[in-house]
Amino acid sequence: MKNQSRNMVPRIGKTSEGRKPRDPLGYQAAFIPRLENVPQIVSRIHWHEGMSPEELDEIVSKELLDIWFCFLSDEERYPGSDLTSEERNKIGLAVLSRFDAIILRQAETLGSRLLASTVVRERIRCWDNEPNGPALSQELGKAQAKALRIAQGRELPPIDDPDLVPTQTQTTSDLKNVLHDMKKVFAEGRNRADEASLLQYFVKSISDSAATYPTLSSNRLHWQRFLEENPGLLEGEIFRKRSSPATLFFEWLSFCKGHKPETLRKKISSLRRMLATRQLNPELVHCNAV
Repeated sequence: MKNQSRNMVPRIGKTSEGRKPRDPLGYQAAFIPRLENVPQIVSRIHWHEGMSPEELDEIVSKELLDIWFCFLSDEERYPGSDLTSEERNKIGLAVLSRFDAIILRQAETLGSRLLASTVVRERIRCWDNEPNGPALSQELGKAQAKALRIAQGRELPPIDDPDLVPTQTQTTSDLKNVLHDMKKVFAEGRNRADEASLLQYFVKSISDSAATYPTLSSNRLHWQRFLEENPGLLEGEIFRKRSSPATLFFEWLSFCKGHKPETLRKKISSLRRMLATRQLNPELVHCNAV
């Protein structure tokens, strides 16, 4: 009798007749969209000590909505008044699906910090009553687990962030200017400064002139740690006849992301080509911290 009752339990995947089971709520085959080339909110936040939950909520929610809006078509942003109710429902589902996809991508890098957003928490609560809610919740768990692996250094972060393009352009420009200034101060002096003095001057320069070196200033701690762990690198840039800000940028980005410099160079080149052939809202791609 035991064996008989066990055999009566439907198997997931196919019925006894070999057909797929009915799945009216979409639990088995829920469509979970996957977006590529999505700006990473974690890189747009200027993290600082004492950041309150309210501040994080405001920043994450605003960035999330900005990115979402930029990924919508004109028809989705401004549905015409002549549309039927069926057409409006279809657009509404597509719009929410896009928002869910962006939440899942941001969870891969922000992890549990994404839940600081009131907008995200409200959307997740809506999943309770939606057909693919269980599948979305499962994907959110996977994304948060990925964020933990990245934070623990067990997995490399995604690098399909379009913000890397303007970040590379602006940071390379900042480096060119600050290295030029340091060359005039140190390379022309009688006494060759040591690495510690060069680092101290570099950090002070970008701290005191945040408006002049915006990307360097916003990533000051990352740059300081990178140069501390790579002694001689800054000295080589200052006293070499011809410095290479672009090479220094990719070495720094490799230090931050874990990917090889050449991999990052190729990826940013492909993102640059993508942006050149794709009309994006200017708000989607803006320069900020890595």
